[in-house]
Amino acid sequence: NRINNSYHHIPERFHDGRYGSGDVPWMPFHQFQSQKYKPPPTKMISTPLTSNHSPINASGRRKALLIGINYTNTRASLRGCVNDAMKIKGLLVENGFTDDAAHMTLLIDETPEPHAGGGGAVSSYLPTKANIVKGLQWLVSGSRKGDVLFFHFSGHGAQVPDATGQEADGLNETILPLDYQKAGMISDDTIWGSMVYPLAEGVRLTALMDCCHSGTGLDLPFECQLKRNLSSVNNTDYQWVEDINPAHSRGDVVLLSGCEDAQ
Repeated sequence: NRINNSYHHIPERFHDGRYGSGDVPWMPFHQFQSQKYKPPPTKMISTPLTSNHSPINASGRRKALLIGINYTNTRASLRGCVNDAMKIKGLLVENGFTDDAAHMTLLIDETPEPHAGGGGAVSSYLPTKANIVKGLQWLVSGSRKGDVLFFHFSGHGAQVPDATGQEADGLNETILPLDYQKAGMISDDTIWGSMVYPLAEGVRLTALMDCCHSGTGLDLPFECQLKRNLSSVNNTDYQWVEDINPAHSRGDVVLLSGCEDAQ
């Protein structure tokens, strides 16, 4: 397994503050108006690391986007991905997350049902490319310092050539939405630009990606590489490795991935 994180705060705010850092009431997913994705501006700046981070007081606000795709009745069909999302939902609710339309969105391709009282058509909760990109924007919208966010994806992952030259292996990692054959895949660049880059300082995002090629699925600047001593299951060494082109955000982000990039 791989763990990626982004703890460093850049000294300059490049994005337009569309998501803001004020105490904005969270909107139900079906009422949220997404915007067409535009890659954020990027440039190289000096970002000295500091290890002295002040504790962040939790606001008590929690929000989650959960995606499970079985690709039912297709050649790419999987088993258990929808169940994964449902199990994660149950785990989050047991640990203080609120199961309503403003705090939790579940996108699945088997009998998707809007939250009670949440409204919206059933098709609004299918894990299509449009709905997933909308969900990424919805998840971080209105977040502020002290908020806790959770992202889960269970489904197919893949890789495509990187035209920007920013990836060390020349490949972008992707996730496959339900309609990937028509709408295309969602790259790690898009996920980072939609969900990681806009985060306000002091927001905690935990992501769990259970799919192939997910090692750097959020394009975080540091990767925790585990080195297990096979002679003892309790003896585990690790090292943090910085990406060749590190992309930082203001948020506190951790990714738990089920596979390495090449798997």
